[in-house]
Amino acid sequence: MKVGIYGGTFNPPHSGHIQSISHLIQNGYLDQIWVMPALIPPHKNIALSIEHRLKMLEMAFAELNNIKISDIELKSLQKSYTVNTLEMLKVKYKEIDFFFILGADNLKTFHTWKDYKKLLKDNEFIMMRRPDFQIEAGDYSDLSMDEFLKLTKNSVDTPLIPVSSSQIREMFYKEPDMVKNYLTKDIFDYIKANNLYMSI
Repeated sequence: MKVGIYGGTFNPPHSGHIQSISHLIQNGYLDQIWVMPALIPPHKNIALSIEHRLKMLEMAFAELNNIKISDIELKSLQKSYTVNTLEMLKVKYKEIDFFFILGADNLKTFHTWKDYKKLLKDNEFIMMRRPDFQIEAGDYSDLSMDEFLKLTKNSVDTPLIPVSSSQIREMFYKEPDMVKNYLTKDIFDYIKANNLYMSI
């Protein structure tokens, strides 16, 4: 079985997350996707509690088949490093072929990830690429050609949703109605009911 690992802060989960991984499942790239929220991501500070993020993730993917919300990184109580998570998964689930899902925008900073050479050597990847995003090896000088090819060999064009979680948080603070097109109704209502993102 081919399982994709889709990590992130999901603060909040939005239509870009939902449509991208739906595309991977519906088009047969993967059998399942495990959505894996990070407790303490290495490069971000998160003020919102994991309880709120988990609740919104459950809402976001409630209608989708073959999507599982995983709490593996939450149980570690430590910073979430991809190399450690994937190593732990492969030991625990030897019968599964894991693929780490990442966006094309991660190419610029991939060389800064913990033990990135080991991560590349030991794992397989699916690169989600927006249709308007051009990927040329010469633009990523911090990666060798072999590293670049390993990361991009399973590239998939995914739906273009021009928004990020940070933009949604800012819009919610300034003009909440602007974000309705990017959130499911229950997530939008949940954010309002719990007074989330009322400050930035």
